[in-house]
Amino acid sequence: MTTRANAHPAAAAGAASPVGTGAVALLGAVALAVVLVLSGLMACVLPSSTWLLSSAFSDDATSPYERAQLVDGALAGRAYTVAEHDREALEESLDDLLWNLGWDASYVDEEGKTRGLITLPREDRGEAYTLTDEAISHLDDVWNVLQPVYAAYTAAAIVVGTCALALARRVRWSTARRALVTMLTAPAVVVLAAFAAFACWAAVDFSGLFETFHSLFFAAGSWTFSYESLLICMYPIAFWVGMAAIWLVVTAAGCAGCIVTARKLARS
Repeated sequence: MTTRANAHPAAAAGAASPVGTGAVALLGAVALAVVLVLSGLMACVLPSSTWLLSSAFSDDATSPYERAQLVDGALAGRAYTVAEHDREALEESLDDLLWNLGWDASYVDEEGKTRGLITLPREDRGEAYTLTDEAISHLDDVWNVLQPVYAAYTAAAIVVGTCALALARRVRWSTARRALVTMLTAPAVVVLAAFAAFACWAAVDFSGLFETFHSLFFAAGSWTFSYESLLICMYPIAFWVGMAAIWLVVTAAGCAGCIVTARKLARS
């Protein structure tokens, strides 16, 4: 009696377990949801986003600095918070801002002499003219929060690609297509619905949303500063409304792209 030779690899792949296929599609869908949510954040941390919004909204009416100087400060703060995290470079940028003010940033010492604020230790210059230790500590907190977020975004993107490739190569195309359609559509719809809800909340009470978001990641009192402070003049509430809009638009565009791609796959 003869035995049948081993099945062709493609045939074996086509007989992949529906449970296994579903598990791969589910894992890919969860990872894609993470990618979609964080893609908007990745757009927010770009230098161009900070430049655009700071140029439009930095509060030079309250600050002793001009708008262009506040933009320079905002970019330096952004570099410290989301990129290089170089304290020395940040302090040099803050010193440059103060130097540029010249005698507009001065004080009278105990001898009655007028001196530039730049001659004082940074902690004595006043929160309107520099970032205080408390402000820099908050930037440190933001940096600490973002590090695992960057790692999660990268890992999720890798998982999405791996799952899509696994579905395409290990099951029949008709089965893979259905799984890929689900993997693309489900997270896109869920994320889009969630962001629509957040958009409604922001439209009604942006301050409430902003405070709730901060309370999830930062200790109470560590992220509130006076309106005259340099930190708030560089990044006023309108700046964060703009950042929220960028996050919403980029994430929504990603969701729409997934849905359109899924529909094309379903018809192929």
